[in-house]
Amino acid sequence: MTTRIVMGPRVSRWWYFYVVLFGLNGVSAYLDGNGMRFAFVAGALAAAGTQAARSLRLSWISWLLAGGAMAVAAALAYQQGSWFWTALALVMVAVVVLLTPKVRRDVPACRFRTEELVERTVAEAARLVGFDAGRQPGGLLRPVCVPIPPADIDPNDPSLIVTAVTIEPTDRVITFGVASRDSLPGPTKRCCAEWQQALADRVGGFPADLRPLHSPATAESASTAQEGRY
Repeated sequence: MTTRIVMGPRVSRWWYFYVVLFGLNGVSAYLDGNGMRFAFVAGALAAAGTQAARSLRLSWISWLLAGGAMAVAAALAYQQGSWFWTALALVMVAVVVLLTPKVRRDVPACRFRTEELVERTVAEAARLVGFDAGRQPGGLLRPVCVPIPPADIDPNDPSLIVTAVTIEPTDRVITFGVASRDSLPGPTKRCCAEWQQALADRVGGFPADLRPLHSPATAESASTAQEGRY
């Protein structure tokens, strides 16, 4: 079994209230056979799913589903002649569209695996962990970059590509294996596994599941990191 670090806060308590509230509305809409209201609630729950998702990809899919469900709700409301619900659903679609660029560049609210940082630039990986916004979990220090595979490069170049990631929670250290894009072979699972093992052998640490802090003001120490086996 592989040891993995789990680091970062849980979803907000308000998230559970939100899900229960809209979930009950969804059940009511289904029992009433109200497809328009059901689609609207499905969109609201999909938006909430962006925080509960366990990967960056699933979070992004949830966001797109939220917009799609709201568009369906708007179409059904228009067919029924319900102008209030049509307008409300269209406003929600507009919100999704307008916020999409921000969602793409902002610190994620979901939990994600450090393996998802591989093949991204050092700058982008650091942003996703939350360093640019002061929201890095577990009091992590700025990433240490190590050439993996070994190469004669400046490891502090933010344009380098991340090849592996390990975290040592006791020392609050996150280490990126890095390489120049031109030197990398086509990414394969075997290559990624070899790079991950090479980085772990060199500096120690473990892969992790991370969730950035909800806000920079949230105080969190390394003791909040949990270590488990999967």
